[in-house]
Amino acid sequence: MSGKLIAARAVAEIGTQFRLRGRRAGVALDCVGLVLHALGEFADPELGKIGYRMRGDYHALIRKAFEAMPFCRFGSDTTPTCGDILLVSPATLQLHLLVFARNGFVHAHAALGRVVFCPGIPEWPLLDLWRLKME
Repeated sequence: MSGKLIAARAVAEIGTQFRLRGRRAGVALDCVGLVLHALGEFADPELGKIGYRMRGDYHALIRKAFEAMPFCRFGSDTTPTCGDILLVSPATLQLHLLVFARNGFVHAHAALGRVVFCPGIPEWPLLDLWRLKME
């Protein structure tokens, strides 16, 4: 697996319906479901078992799940590259996972009701960035 493959798997889901706790690629995904699908065999199933709501502090649980996967964590001063997984905070006590792809990011957009691609770097505060160790 490579960062490019992670990104390609996320890009392939653009247009998939958004559903909270959605885990079926091509049918319905939330941000966790999108990341689990993009990571394929590297995904830690514990990430999908986090009992979360749209708002809450799940940072430690997300970080623990990524520590069990072959990823290195970087801080907010790191420039994302293809296949990086970003944890951002769009609002107070709201966390959101994104997949960086090409010159933008893929994410499950609740308000638009689908997985979308947004060009550029997310404007939301970056909490963590995970990059596959093999690259």
